[in-house]
Amino acid sequence: MTMFNNGLLVMSASNVLHQKSPLSIIQHCNKFVRKILYVHLINNTSDLCDHGTLPSIPLVQGLRSYITDFYTSASHVSKLIDVRFLLSNISSRSHVVAPKPHCLRHGYEVILTDVGSENHSKLQSYIASAFPNKIPSGSALYGVDGFIGLDITTDRSGEKVESYDYVALGGTFDRLHVGHKILLSEGCILCDKALTVGITDGDMVNSKTALQTIVLLYA
Repeated sequence: MTMFNNGLLVMSASNVLHQKSPLSIIQHCNKFVRKILYVHLINNTSDLCDHGTLPSIPLVQGLRSYITDFYTSASHVSKLIDVRFLLSNISSRSHVVAPKPHCLRHGYEVILTDVGSENHSKLQSYIASAFPNKIPSGSALYGVDGFIGLDITTDRSGEKVESYDYVALGGTFDRLHVGHKILLSEGCILCDKALTVGITDGDMVNSKTALQTIVLLYA
């Protein structure tokens, strides 16, 4: 089986809430991706039409918990895969405008998806428009067949999550681990206008164990 450095996982939000186990998804993706796995959500295949913006995904409690479970599951399956949820189109507001395109810093060589094979050509066009990174030769798309038989979870809550105009959080963030990713993701999806991230210093940093291993912000 061919392995790729970086991949893009595109999933339907309805499957996330009602069907797919994050642990099984990660185990499957681990067969194809060795470094970075970007995760992007759509509502359904109608989102694959070119609207000029990314589809707006309603933020509900089940989706919020799924993102946390996905990061946690990834840390249990592999210490090497760096999962990165793309959050700009997820909001508790009735509609959020997330313009295309979004260039992913490290790119991707493989696309993994639960979109049916009959819509793969639409999906590829959508991805080329939404995430126009240069795809190297030998790239591939693996579809719904790879997800058949994955564990089924109980339905997750569709209760709407309250968001806020301004959110602030803080931490040392050295080294960046799964707990930090969950904290930062929570801040992003709960924030409508501005997210402020503080870096701890002074007594809080000095009280840390293994203080000598912390990389200074202004080194």
